[in-house]
Amino acid sequence: MWSDGIIESRDDLGDLFGEDRLKDIFTNNKNSEHLFDEIIQTVNEFTGERGKDDDTTLLEVRMVDESEVGEVNIDLSSGMVSGPVDWNMRYTLRGDTLKTFNPMPLMLSILSDVPYLNNLSGQLYTLMAELFSNAFEHGVLGLDSALKADATGFAEYYQKRDTAIKALTSGQVCFEFDHKPRKDGGQLVITVTDSGKGFDYKSKQDNKFVNQGYSGRGIPLILSICDNLEYLGDGNVVKVELSWVAD
Repeated sequence: MWSDGIIESRDDLGDLFGEDRLKDIFTNNKNSEHLFDEIIQTVNEFTGERGKDDDTTLLEVRMVDESEVGEVNIDLSSGMVSGPVDWNMRYTLRGDTLKTFNPMPLMLSILSDVPYLNNLSGQLYTLMAELFSNAFEHGVLGLDSALKADATGFAEYYQKRDTAIKALTSGQVCFEFDHKPRKDGGQLVITVTDSGKGFDYKSKQDNKFVNQGYSGRGIPLILSICDNLEYLGDGNVVKVELSWVAD
């Protein structure tokens, strides 16, 4: 990743360094260990004596094997758990808030205050993002995921999504979090209710929400993270359970 100070660097004539020159450096690089130095050197040569107008920041995130990370040592000497462990909270998004606000960071921040749940922040983000996306896009906006059968369908889906968001005047998505301690850890139950008309979930529930196409992959993903998933009412209410163990 890089800041805009890289691609918006200018030479003596005022021309931008641009993405094409940056991509050329990636293409011609022979040794990834020297990539950052090559980028900075090329940008400096491009700007010349004119100097930089902005910072030039580069960041590399490297995926490593779990064995390289090692185990996280948790001190349990002061007791099994400290912090909030037995609580319930409801968080409802309505109207214009649904159109303009991303609730993920706020909800994840609250859950991260629970001991041990902060170690599951990645899974929790994926879980809540899928639940919110389903409730908002299919429940409140009434979009059909079957549109996403191919590239053209994907484009049409997101065009309809933008149109529906602009026309949205009502509707709501409500998250309810219920966390209880257990002898060896705790359990988090998340219930999401939307103002949509629901859907026929019983037939899909019978076959474990197995999907063969491009759409409908969200529910199997949720099932791979949580312990249990259950639809209620007309299909506009979904409850998931996630347990954690303090080992």
